[in-house]
Amino acid sequence: ALLETAPCPVSVALKEAPIDCLIGEWRQWSKCTASCGTGQHTRTRAIVVAAARGGKACSDDLSELENCNTLACSGGEQTQDCLLGQWNDWNDCTTDGLGYRHRSIIQPPLGFGSPCEGSLSDGRICDGPEDCVNSPWSDWDSCDRTCGGGQQFRQRHVMHNPCNGGAACSERLEETIGCNQASCKVTSCEVSPWSDWGACSISCGSGEQLRSRFMTQMPQACGVGCDDDLAEAKSCRAVSTDCHGPMDCLWALWS
Repeated sequence: ALLETAPCPVSVALKEAPIDCLIGEWRQWSKCTASCGTGQHTRTRAIVVAAARGGKACSDDLSELENCNTLACSGGEQTQDCLLGQWNDWNDCTTDGLGYRHRSIIQPPLGFGSPCEGSLSDGRICDGPEDCVNSPWSDWDSCDRTCGGGQQFRQRHVMHNPCNGGAACSERLEETIGCNQASCKVTSCEVSPWSDWGACSISCGSGEQLRSRFMTQMPQACGVGCDDDLAEAKSCRAVSTDCHGPMDCLWALWS
């Protein structure tokens, strides 16, 4: 061969050299919290390379607060101090072994109020493996049947994913159990006694009287349904001194 290639040798020292933490560039400033009388705006940056093999850790802030619009407001604007909220929980470690937490401004300064001091973001390096963490079980929901065997359901969720080689989430997140196993009582339909007959529908000649009853028990669990009439009619004849000549039959309205 007239040409040969070979990989460049890499020293063991270079392979095991420490890697220092590297922070990215600042992002744009946020909008000022006040148009006059001194407000605040923020900017943030993120860790782009985590420290490894004994390298220098990141110690600089990941967020900055700065006063803005410091000119006094005309008309005597109200003065109030800035207030910062509580830190939220550390989020899950990323694949590069970093975790973050955040907080926010819950009350911006107004007028000549004191500005907020301190960062809005914080980062850390996850030390060692962190196992998966599940939330507590929810309460059992209501049984889907009142008798004859039903099911109840409960669930939970992953609160913290594993990182840095921690134990994976292997336990189930949903459970069901049986409930209301007692057999259902068979109940057939029942109706009330008949009411008294009503008055004759006309005052002279042949009319109609009605009576009714109602359902007092619905059928349950394969019980026999109601197939009896709930209303009855019979003919009646009324005699009055007001009768003049023949009178034809007159139907009452349907119930």
